[in-house]
Amino acid sequence: MQLADLGAHGNAPDAGAETIVTHPNEPPAEQAPDPPPPDEPEPEANRDFANIVALIFVVALALGGYWLFKEIQRHNEIQNCIASGRRNCIDLVHPDASAP
Repeated sequence: MQLADLGAHGNAPDAGAETIVTHPNEPPAEQAPDPPPPDEPEPEANRDFANIVALIFVVALALGGYWLFKEIQRHNEIQNCIASGRRNCIDLVHPDASAP
């Protein structure tokens, strides 16, 4: 009697039960091969360059945030001035008449 003919307890399988068919002469199913190990670790120069680029990006982001904060603060002061009823809130820079 084959394994497929027997149920879980050695009895004939139920009509709705799953049947696992195995053949003793078949090799096990092939699995996907493991990826090959990397040939060389990443060179130190590439990591240094990536770190420098990341540092420049973070510094630029911080400077941009500082500039944005100052601009919002300046616009807020102008809005507060206008809300208080004053009309000369925005300082206009006039060219010097004595300059050539």
